[in-house]
Amino acid sequence: MLQNTAKLLGFKPELRLTGPVHTLVSDDVREHLLAVLAEALSNIVRHAGASHVAVAVDVSDDIALTVRDDGRGIAAGRPGNGLRNIRERAVLMGGTSEVVSEAPGGTLIRWRVPRREI
Repeated sequence: MLQNTAKLLGFKPELRLTGPVHTLVSDDVREHLLAVLAEALSNIVRHAGASHVAVAVDVSDDIALTVRDDGRGIAAGRPGNGLRNIRERAVLMGGTSEVVSEAPGGTLIRWRVPRREI
């Protein structure tokens, strides 16, 4: 996924994994996490005009995905379907999500769900 995104962006997104991601993320959570990451990266490619993207997955407590870019930020008004889907996937898994436009530019997406027994 990151390789395809790198081709479309013209640069490789930064990736940071904290904790044993491969062993602590259950299959059902992994499905949602990857869909959320794909949506976030797709939005960056289509709308952000970013020159830097950072992706972090941290499993030291809950399962937390953070995607940050330095692009244009979120336009004022109603969020699109993709951002709504990110929120709905978090709620479905008993978690939370947050999408924030940052000053002077860029977007921060935080998606956090509880770890489940594997």
